[in-house]
Amino acid sequence: MDEKMNQILGFVRELMASLGAREIEPADTASQELMNAARIDMDSWERDFPEVPDASGDGMKALRTILTPSMLVALGGCRIGEIEAVRAFEIGNTYTKNYLIPTADPFKSWNLSFGAYGEGESLENMRGTMRAFLLNMGMAEVEFVPESEYGTYAPDQCERIVTKDPSGQEVELGIMGKFHPEVVDNFFIGCDAYGAELFLDLVVGLVAAANQEPQEDETAAPSIDAAILAEEAAQLDELEQQIRALFGTTFDNDLN
Repeated sequence: MDEKMNQILGFVRELMASLGAREIEPADTASQELMNAARIDMDSWERDFPEVPDASGDGMKALRTILTPSMLVALGGCRIGEIEAVRAFEIGNTYTKNYLIPTADPFKSWNLSFGAYGEGESLENMRGTMRAFLLNMGMAEVEFVPESEYGTYAPDQCERIVTKDPSGQEVELGIMGKFHPEVVDNFFIGCDAYGAELFLDLVVGLVAAANQEPQEDETAAPSIDAAILAEEAAQLDELEQQIRALFGTTFDNDLN
């Protein structure tokens, strides 16, 4: 991992810890069975796993498109282990197929998954946690829009997390809510539980774009999607400068 991105992820880890969450590293398993248990729609892009040769040399390995099913497995394991309350997060890679060039490597992104159960947890508390996280990342203008058709969450307890990009267009940052009762049963959680998943690359990219210095000429700035997907060293240098401007001396610390 590039050192600059490692510093950004280190800041995210410290921020999540300050919000009372503990980092977990669940198995990066992707399967249709897990998607069934999480009530992901049969025709959803989330089920279209990219595949790469397994490191063991035995066949192909499916790559995760989202992190939430792994979080649900972890929450169920905590309940089976009789842990009364949990606030957990995972920072992990997700992948989508390159449909334009099927033989090319899949696109890789960073996502942030959060899960919680126990006394005091609620939809309002989850919303407050997500708002506090995004505010500390540099996003003050965030809306939580009711969502009723995403099967993983209860239809009256689910919200899309949205903001606006520098051009004023609405952008979805992620989704959160109270897990559907069937999902809770499928993963042996056995109590009310809540979760969220954010597109972390998108969050960082939007914060960076919002803090860019005005251009001296009228050359069009690169698109936000390009800024998110690009991995060249020059762009990461620019991202570091923007994050430093936003967070002061945070990245001078020795982060893990």
